[in-house]
Amino acid sequence: MEASANSGAFWSLYNRLRGSSELSNPVGLEELTGFFAERMNPVADSEDKFDMEEMDRVQTWLASLPPVTEAGASFPSLQQLFSLGDVERGKAHLKRSPHGKASGWDGVSYATIMDLDNARLLHLLNECLKTRSIPNAWNSTLVGGVPKKGKDRRKPDGYRPVALESCILRFLTLLIHLRFTDVMAENDILPPSQNGFRAGFRTNNNCFVLRTLVDKAFAEGHPLYVAFVDISNAFPSTSHAVLWETLYDYGMTGVFFDWLRVLYATMTYHVSVNGQISKEFRSLCGVLAGDPLSPTLWNIFLSTFRLDIDEDDVNLIHRFVSHLEHADDMAIISSSPEGLQRHLDQLHSWCTAHFLQVNAAKSAVMIFGTLPSLFPDIRMGGEAVPIVSQWTYIGVVFESTRGNIFQAYYEKISRTAMSSFQAMMCGLERYTGRHKVPIRVAKQLYTALVDCHLIAGADICPDACTAPLAELERIQIACLRRVLGLSNHCFRAFLFTETGLLPIRFRRVSLCLRYLKYLFTLDPTFYARVALEESERLSGLMCSSWWGDLQRCLVSIDPALRLPALKDLSVADIEHREKAVARAGVDSVAGAVEDSRKCYLFRGRQEPSKDGKSSVQKACLRHYLTQVAVPRQRRMLTRLLADDLRPLGFSRLDSSEPQQCSFCPHIDTVEHALFQCWGSAELVLLRAHFFSQVGQYGIFDGDVVSDEEAVVTFRDSLSHWEAVRPLASFVYKVCMQLKQPEAL
Repeated sequence: MEASANSGAFWSLYNRLRGSSELSNPVGLEELTGFFAERMNPVADSEDKFDMEEMDRVQTWLASLPPVTEAGASFPSLQQLFSLGDVERGKAHLKRSPHGKASGWDGVSYATIMDLDNARLLHLLNECLKTRSIPNAWNSTLVGGVPKKGKDRRKPDGYRPVALESCILRFLTLLIHLRFTDVMAENDILPPSQNGFRAGFRTNNNCFVLRTLVDKAFAEGHPLYVAFVDISNAFPSTSHAVLWETLYDYGMTGVFFDWLRVLYATMTYHVSVNGQISKEFRSLCGVLAGDPLSPTLWNIFLSTFRLDIDEDDVNLIHRFVSHLEHADDMAIISSSPEGLQRHLDQLHSWCTAHFLQVNAAKSAVMIFGTLPSLFPDIRMGGEAVPIVSQWTYIGVVFESTRGNIFQAYYEKISRTAMSSFQAMMCGLERYTGRHKVPIRVAKQLYTALVDCHLIAGADICPDACTAPLAELERIQIACLRRVLGLSNHCFRAFLFTETGLLPIRFRRVSLCLRYLKYLFTLDPTFYARVALEESERLSGLMCSSWWGDLQRCLVSIDPALRLPALKDLSVADIEHREKAVARAGVDSVAGAVEDSRKCYLFRGRQEPSKDGKSSVQKACLRHYLTQVAVPRQRRMLTRLLADDLRPLGFSRLDSSEPQQCSFCPHIDTVEHALFQCWGSAELVLLRAHFFSQVGQYGIFDGDVVSDEEAVVTFRDSLSHWEAVRPLASFVYKVCMQLKQPEAL
């Protein structure tokens, strides 16, 4: 893994070592095909679930629609076929986005598309659009089943469908997606409440808005009622007729509109299970599975959802916010149970008219603030919606019964980070043995698989509360100790100066500042930008808020980092603080190392490079961790530097309780054991061999007599690209002479 040519090869090998090869599916082909076919088609017995008059009306309208429609005058770009620039843009998108070698039913991969001549590819795609036709080879999609987390793999509902569409078809719909998103962005077609699948929108924006609404409710002393609504089988249930009518009403007609209707009418699916392929079936509803245009079409479909302004609506800086969407994850908001009920009734009516089902049992209501003496009876479609104290919205856990609404979220990410690390290390050490995973590999895996959990939510919940942060710090330190093979007694700052990683406290503040820079540059029409202004206003009133929490985090690092008022803030101010926080994190660990009596052996060392140049580095992945190939020697040297060789009982030069050497009457310091003790013939021989090895690098040219000379000899060997290997071997062999292996 350490020698992998690129990150793709690295992760491919890692996944093979984990044993993540495809397992056989215990569900039979016919059973899974029947389940997926049912899921991807209109529900049975729809008479009592939907507005049948509306269904008849929209189906009649669709039947009267001609196969070729006039392009809407409002959107000139939808009247134009693709250009070479569009093809180049699509290929650039593929280069930025990782894609595998898999091909669809037609056997054409993305690699083949990238090699195609742009002019010929353009001609093919435009001919398909002009003739409103699709090659048969593009019109079949393979569907596989991926196990759902926590579900029974022996049952078909324990799987979600994952589609493998024709790559060249996906490329064409990608170009349509890019054209549609340009049109929607230029004409503000999507409402600001929709945060999912939109360029320039961050995943946690809605969580940030919700957090600010909760802060405002607390500040004003009234409760906040939030309903998290589950739409059953949302994407696969999208009505084609309603989707086409929505596009038609927006004026997004013409060649793309016509071609998409043909695509949806002719697409067929085959289920693949354990190498077997089912007979084809069609999907009469839902956006296409595995297609790049599908999220955009879903957003257009949902864009007609609106709620009437209600007297109990909440606002941010005089802007009413009654609902938030992230794709199909919906949150309905009100300051009263009556207002929430009115909104839910309106949502249910909209879903009925658009042939979607809401699942009351899988939805939930949370009450933030003072709880009522009697919980309200909230319903959707006549069914009760449960009231809960904890809910996960877009991956973030909100809690209403503890002072910190993110306490449960901190606990979740702490558990996930530790379990991910343990699974990672245990899996690798099955092959390498304990403490033998290469440090560079372990660091890369830690950054990808563990750090992502430790920094989760850093953008929306600045760590103003010390207890949750302390737990994240404890986990980070435990992980780095395990990576380096150190015990609980090691010097903590050493973990960061040697790996180049930033302490999690500073890393999370830096990410929060990065999110502030994003929020600051948003257009005022964004809910997240309005929430930022509301948060600053609440902080000015001495109320709990995101802005106030971030200020406390910055001041705890350096009072000079306090943010000015939002009206006086600039991007340069934020970037300056972001760099200052990272610099403060490095300085804090480097300063602790420089000031510690434990680290005198390598104080002032130079960090070498392969080309022979050296420089002082406060924190980086040290060369000895990668250059010393023998794990036990690397670990012994690391433990010596980290003051983690307690069983050997070495004394420091300034120790108040010095211990005597086992072989002579001198004090048993590291310097003495390595370079000065003559009481053991074995030590003398090991030392002579070491000096013969490092002598070629000009490190030693005589007897080491003083403690200062010993420290300089050690430091020079440690700071040399080549000499560090014989140094690690020498340290290991000396320590083995001083104590029995079982004591280490």
